[in-house]
Amino acid sequence: MTSDELLARAKRKLNITWSDEGTDARVRDAIDAARPRLAHLLGLDGGSALLEQGEELGLLMEAVFYAFNDAADEFAENYAADILRVRMKHEARDA
Repeated sequence: MTSDELLARAKRKLNITWSDEGTDARVRDAIDAARPRLAHLLGLDGGSALLEQGEELGLLMEAVFYAFNDAADEFAENYAADILRVRMKHEARDA
């Protein structure tokens, strides 16, 4: 997934229907903040393409939503069960 495709997906998640440089930069910043944090929580490499598919992509979009709304510190607590399930899936596969 290209960075533009990821930006478009995140904007849809955030219900942003307009385009301007400031908003796009803020969404990109939220993606850049959420991606390594989620990768760490899931036990993945920060640049992992696994964050761009399936449940991992869904969690990334939720993490972006929280980061965009200045609530990143609440994401891990609210999605702890989902994070644990996906992390266990990767640990079992990599074992």
